[in-house]
Amino acid sequence: VFSFLLSAIAFLFIVFAAHLLYIKNGNRLLNRLLSVQLLTRFIQICVFLFISTGNLLLTTGFLQVLIPLFFLAPACSYLYVRSFVGAQTVLKKSDALHFIPFLLALLHRLLPAEPVNWQTVFREIMTGGHLSVSETTGFFPPAFYNYGLAALIMGYLIASWQIVLSSGLIKKSKWDTHKLWLFFYLSTSTFFKILPFAAVLFKIAGGSYVQNPVFLIISCLVLLFMMVFILYQPGILYGYILINQKRKGAKEPRKESVSRKIAAPAVKINTSQQQAYAHTISRLMEEEQPFLSSGYQIIHLAQTLRIPVHHCSQTINQHFGKNFRDWLNGYRIRYFIGRYREAADTMTIEALALQSGFKNITTFYNAFRKETGQMPRAFFETPTLG
Repeated sequence: VFSFLLSAIAFLFIVFAAHLLYIKNGNRLLNRLLSVQLLTRFIQICVFLFISTGNLLLTTGFLQVLIPLFFLAPACSYLYVRSFVGAQTVLKKSDALHFIPFLLALLHRLLPAEPVNWQTVFREIMTGGHLSVSETTGFFPPAFYNYGLAALIMGYLIASWQIVLSSGLIKKSKWDTHKLWLFFYLSTSTFFKILPFAAVLFKIAGGSYVQNPVFLIISCLVLLFMMVFILYQPGILYGYILINQKRKGAKEPRKESVSRKIAAPAVKINTSQQQAYAHTISRLMEEEQPFLSSGYQIIHLAQTLRIPVHHCSQTINQHFGKNFRDWLNGYRIRYFIGRYREAADTMTIEALALQSGFKNITTFYNAFRKETGQMPRAFFETPTLG
C-alpha cells in the first residue's frame, strides 16, 4: 500500500516538475525554483522505492543524481520564498553564491575518488535516513554529505521563516489564496526537512527508520494530504502549482526599454489600415488565444504583430470600441462561458476563471458582470442563456 501511494505521488511530482520546467507563461523564476524541489522529492521517493524493492542498479543511478540536487534544493526553497514574498521575477547577481554548495556537490560526484560501497549507503539510508550516511559517497569526506547537508537544510529553513515572519504576512488578517499557499508550502517543506533529523535521532536511540512504521505512515499521510489539498484548491493548483502567476508589483528589468524600442511617433492610421490591423488582431486572439496568460499586455500584442503599441491601442479603442483591458477580458469571458458549459460538472467557476486568464476571482467577477450584465451563477441559471 505504501509503495502504491508513494508511486502515485511520485508520478504527480514529476508531472508538475516537468510542466513548471518547460512552461513559458507566468513567473518563470518561481516556476523553475519550484520544479527543482518537486524533482528532488520525486527522485528521493524513487530511491526509497528502489531500495525497498531491491533494484540496486536504478537506486545507484538515481542516488548519484539526488546527491547534487540535495545541495541545490534548500537554496531553491529559500529563493522561492524570498522571490514569492517580494514578487521578484529575476535573481540578483549575488544570488549566484547560493549555488556554490550545488557546484561542490557536483565536484564531489565527478572528481576521482575511491569506489563507493553503495550497499552500505543504501543500508544506512534505510535505517536512519540520508543524514545518517557515514560511508564515503564521492570525493569529499562523509561529513560533507551528512553534516554539510544538515547545516544547509537548517540554515535555509530558518532564513525562509525569517523572511516570512518579517514580511508582515502574519499580521494580515485576510487569508487569501496567496497567503494560504505560502504558509502551506513552507509548513509542508519544514515538515519534510525536519523529518530526516528525527530519523537520525531515532537511529541513535537504537531504532530503525524502516522497521518502525510510524515514519512511513506519517510521511505517506502528509504526502497524501498535500495532494488532496492541492487538487481541491483550484486557486492554488492553477495559480501556483501548474503556473506561478506574476503578481502586481513584480520586478521585471528592461521593460521600459522594450516599450521605447517598439514605440513610434504618434501618427494616426487611416481607416483601411485600421481594418487590416483589426482583422489581424482578431485572428491572432481566436487562433492562438494569448489572452489565457494572466500577464498578457498590449506590449506583447504589439511585439507579436510587429506594429507600434499606439497603433494597437488606437485600433482597439476605435474599431472595437473598448479599452485594451475590457477588450481582452471580453475574450476571457467568452472562453470561460464556452468551457463552463462543457466542464461545469467537473470544475468550479473559480478554477475555470483562473484557467481563462484572470489573475484573481475579484477581477473575474467584475469583468463578467461588465461583459454580460449578470453574475456567473445568475447568467447560467437563465433558461434562455444557460
